[in-house]
Amino acid sequence: MIVFIKKWPRYFSAFIVLFGFTACSPQPSLQRFAGFTQGTSYHITFWKNAVDAAALKKQVDQELARLDQLLSNYRPDSVIERFNAQQTTEAFDVGPELVHLVQLARQVSEATAGCYDLTSKPLFALWGFNT
Repeated sequence: MIVFIKKWPRYFSAFIVLFGFTACSPQPSLQRFAGFTQGTSYHITFWKNAVDAAALKKQVDQELARLDQLLSNYRPDSVIERFNAQQTTEAFDVGPELVHLVQLARQVSEATAGCYDLTSKPLFALWGFNT
């Protein structure tokens, strides 16, 4: 018991040194931005450490717009919707990114014994998810 009492001030002072300085040091401020994509919205929160929030939002919006143009089932002009609308067996160039995504989806379908099915678009239409 006496040993604990003698060591306690040393531990307490170490606590004050370690946590006192971190509590007083300036904390980075939280930055937020939001936007809309693919029929929904997104919200991003991050600590600002030499990051230009406006430039970051612009990059995020550009990437989401690119993905929307490629994958959106809400836009008849998206690559995936134009592919789905094809009435022929003619080749249709969708680009390497979409081909890779379909290959991954096929692997997931096999790994889940068909529980995930990439060909669910007709069900979306039946259930009214694409309106």
